[in-house]
Amino acid sequence: MKIHFSYLLAAIGSLLLAGCESVIEIDPPAYDPLLVVTSHFAPDSVWSTLIHTSLGAAVAVNPRLQVVNDAVVKILHAGGVVDELVYDGRGRYVSGSDTYPEAGRSYRLSVEAPEWPSVSAVSAAPVPAPIIETDFFSLGNVVSVPGFEEYDFRLQFRIKDAPGKNFYRLAIYRYGYNSDVHQWPEYSHPDSTYNIIPMQTGEVSWFCGYDFADSTTPIEPGSYCYEGIVTDRLFDGQTYQFAATITLDQGRSRNEILLLLSTLSEDYFEYQRTLQTQTSWDPTFSIPQNIYSNVDGALGVFAGYSNTTRFLPIPFDE
Repeated sequence: MKIHFSYLLAAIGSLLLAGCESVIEIDPPAYDPLLVVTSHFAPDSVWSTLIHTSLGAAVAVNPRLQVVNDAVVKILHAGGVVDELVYDGRGRYVSGSDTYPEAGRSYRLSVEAPEWPSVSAVSAAPVPAPIIETDFFSLGNVVSVPGFEEYDFRLQFRIKDAPGKNFYRLAIYRYGYNSDVHQWPEYSHPDSTYNIIPMQTGEVSWFCGYDFADSTTPIEPGSYCYEGIVTDRLFDGQTYQFAATITLDQGRSRNEILLLLSTLSEDYFEYQRTLQTQTSWDPTFSIPQNIYSNVDGALGVFAGYSNTTRFLPIPFDE
């Protein structure tokens, strides 16, 4: 049987138009909520965790009903209780004895809540990678902006990677005013804070974001990134050099930057990677990404990381 091409297009168009006008009601399947436990821990912060309940697709969000305020939350190491967290409001539990995690130790999180299954998870904050040398210098470029000038600087530093699988996050900060609160206060204002500085992309020593393993989209030249991520797959147990180019002005900020290198556990990396993939998920043309969880009996993540910091003066006079 022969079908004329124009009639075929007309038939397809009619079906598409009809589909656009049709309303299909779907009853979502029954959903049993689960506890959601979220804890990112590091040696420079006391123990804390968030606990709430998950929701089905057809259930309206109500934060007051989702929080769990009657759980018994414990941090354990080698079978002993390290800390018991106390409820601090809005689903947050914090250290009851101002206890900090120790790098290199494996901890277990235990959560017991009435009418919910027991919850547990295990993770560690890795031993932070030492920064063994830094070099921060001016590139001599001046970018004229109405009212002030900006300058390009190059930061290079080396680390000593420990044997085994490791993950790193690079970010650069500068202490200055909080523009969301006040208009141009001095940096000593109590609303001042450390603001993250964008880094120019195109570096070979790090990737912009966590999902570099599956990314096939090249980064456009001249764009910027707020955090650089890398694994030690190609330099396991060796020294490695990071590099970044940033642009700074001589505004009302301290004349220094904060270099922050975070050594991430695999739990932390996988959670952030899948979360980033889920955030950028296109519901029309792709399959939703399951967010990584290492929590038994619930959803969420218990993941450690450690920080190495350096304060570096900005060489404006070079």
